[in-house]
Amino acid sequence: MTRRRLIADCLLPFLLLTGIWFSRAFWIALVLQLTLDNTALTAVNFSGLHISRQRIELAELAVDVDTPSGPLSVAFGRAQIRLERI
Repeated sequence: MTRRRLIADCLLPFLLLTGIWFSRAFWIALVLQLTLDNTALTAVNFSGLHISRQRIELAELAVDVDTPSGPLSVAFGRAQIRLERI
């Protein structure tokens, strides 16, 4: 193996993982949206997703559900989950 090939083999995974790490809010929002799309909820809107080492914050979550007695709309504001080490 040449020296350039060795550097490229080490640098490429590092750059890929760094890119994923810094775009984790996007990926989590995408997975959350895809997961909620497969539920009985007719419309799901969320905004203001912020992720840090200590907490996860969601500014707004609004959902619509079709019930037998008619549509139901629910909105949650400023949800926060604190992360602690076990």
